[in-house]
Amino acid sequence: MGDLSRALFVGLFAALLAGCVPTELSVHDGSVVIPRAEGYFITDLATGQTKKLLATRDGDEAAFAVYSPDGSQVLALEHGAHGGSRDVFSLRTIDVATGKARSIGVWNNVTYARWAPDGRSASLTVFSSKKRGDVDVRLPELFLVDPKTGRGKSLAHNVSGLHRWMPDAKRIVVFQVDSKNDAGLCFGHLVQVDPATGSTQKLAAVAGNEKLFFDVSPDGEYIIFTAVAAGKVGEKLRFLERKPSVFRLHIPSRTVTDTFSRKVVYARYAPDGKHTLIVTSGRRTQLWIGAENLHSVIEIADDAVTKIDGQAAYASWVDKDTIIYFAATPGDRKPHLVRINIDGTDRLDLQAAIDKAASKS
Repeated sequence: MGDLSRALFVGLFAALLAGCVPTELSVHDGSVVIPRAEGYFITDLATGQTKKLLATRDGDEAAFAVYSPDGSQVLALEHGAHGGSRDVFSLRTIDVATGKARSIGVWNNVTYARWAPDGRSASLTVFSSKKRGDVDVRLPELFLVDPKTGRGKSLAHNVSGLHRWMPDAKRIVVFQVDSKNDAGLCFGHLVQVDPATGSTQKLAAVAGNEKLFFDVSPDGEYIIFTAVAAGKVGEKLRFLERKPSVFRLHIPSRTVTDTFSRKVVYARYAPDGKHTLIVTSGRRTQLWIGAENLHSVIEIADDAVTKIDGQAAYASWVDKDTIIYFAATPGDRKPHLVRINIDGTDRLDLQAAIDKAASKS
């Protein structure tokens, strides 16, 4: 790999890994926003055509970006300008039409960022500066953020790095940890947090990793998540091994069902809720597509990358029929961004078009 290729690899992927933010690309209306060392780029996923949205400031690297619900803005995280620390992030909003950015604050140790579904608020999970409660390790804290002023309000402590908004924008779902054993297994609950008051409501008992992955169905009726064990609130959890399965929680009834018992990395709903993407690990890292109840699944790829430089890398839905994911590529050390249909057809490697656009910027 030449020097330019190495530089582009660092720009496109490694920059996403500052602090503990995952590599998760945000898609809106068929386009994906990609943070790189050089700035923020938007790629048309049908054609691969790529354009620069905004260059980063001197000394900064783009780390994470997520579209607003209407696609008019991007919530962006950058690091580097504040003493060169990869743990200190500048938070900005970028106007997609003009490429103009507005700074709205500086945060330490960010692990994830989302817009509320109504676009009025944003949310961050941020590693706490100290231990909280009975948990003997530092864990993230959930904040509600005003995207106009950058002012933040703490909502919950000892939560997972990941969080999800419910479709009504009135609740945020997190995995809240009550205890952690010597083997690193976390015991706690999936909870929903009221962003107005900070009050919490337990939904299910869960045992899993502190980076436990979960997703909310588009209708807000279900949560799908990967865990070692799960059950109703108050239920004593039992498990024989630490192999994660896919569980599904029906929120109104609080019923928890073990739906897919393989070595699962994560699972997420399609935008219409009719299919589920499942990623499993083993000799190969496979992508599976299943119907909503997961009674039957089909394999569509076996070359997925789920970690880049030690941090999580997730596939994203483009629309109800298409996903993008990071693929291992023979003869190339860097993962490539690939688009594929849910029946395994129309596979397109987008990496060359992205790299070409970035090299000209």
